[in-house]
Amino acid sequence: MHSHYVFENPPALPHDIVLDILSRALAGDEDQNTQFEAASALVGIALKDDDRAFIERCCLEVGARAEPGSHLLGLAGLCLGHSARRFGTLSGEAIALADSLAARAKRSTTTLTAVRSMASKTSTNAGTGPGSTPEAVLAQGGFFPASLFCVASETSYLCHCCGERHDGLPMSYGTDAPAYWDPSLADNESSMLEQEQCIIKAEHFSIRGRLVIAVTDALPGTEFDWGVWVSLSRDNFARALSLWTTAGREQEPPCFGWLSTDLPIYQPSTLSLKTQVHTQTVGKRPLIELEPTDHPLAAEQRTGITLARVQEIAETLLHTDRSPA
Repeated sequence: MHSHYVFENPPALPHDIVLDILSRALAGDEDQNTQFEAASALVGIALKDDDRAFIERCCLEVGARAEPGSHLLGLAGLCLGHSARRFGTLSGEAIALADSLAARAKRSTTTLTAVRSMASKTSTNAGTGPGSTPEAVLAQGGFFPASLFCVASETSYLCHCCGERHDGLPMSYGTDAPAYWDPSLADNESSMLEQEQCIIKAEHFSIRGRLVIAVTDALPGTEFDWGVWVSLSRDNFARALSLWTTAGREQEPPCFGWLSTDLPIYQPSTLSLKTQVHTQTVGKRPLIELEPTDHPLAAEQRTGITLARVQEIAETLLHTDRSPA
């Protein structure tokens, strides 16, 4: 049985309480309970608070005031990564903090490098292209466990592949481009790959979204998600772009799209599954709803998955040699 994990999902506390807890922890109170409260408060808002600016404000406060080597520095990086995944953007100040944390946090430089890489991909403020993939990228297929640096360290599991206990059960994976993109297209004048949109030879049009699956045996509201790409018609793509920064765009009716990401653990392939694309508020990626077929991925989205299944996915992706033959 896959029962060797601990899962805690702290709530998003009121802002004044969060600020009070962080203030005490950053003022030199080294009491273990105070530090734990600060960690839980920070993670709670990163996971559940809808105020992105407040999440970044708290992370920036930690970055400015925490002592070198403090576990809160690494946690601030984790929470920035989770905020980037949830909202699809980070401010310039937050990206700068990720850079700073990579130099300051002694125990977590690899994690923070991944946060910086993710931030540069997802931030609409960064003004950069897709860039290099994080060190955590699996060699074939381009999937990276975003939640390795997005989910609280309170989440841990005993790996059935290597027998070691790992902190940070991944709750989200993504890829930087649709399956049909080839690096040689970068020089094609009719092709484009950006953080959230892709055009291939002026014929195929894709946007990035989230395929969310409920985790049925965790706390209510806990989600696992695949970061995927969907191919839209020319008209629907143009419509999506025209509403990209328009308030109220979430009132737009869903549109049809073909799933354009090959999720490596499913058979048959997930390519070209039929979807409905649900536009979200400005700054959030669309939610992708699969047509209710008997495909394993569609079935999981309908019924939800257990934490044991989440762990199985992590073990499969992180311990399978996916490098090219």
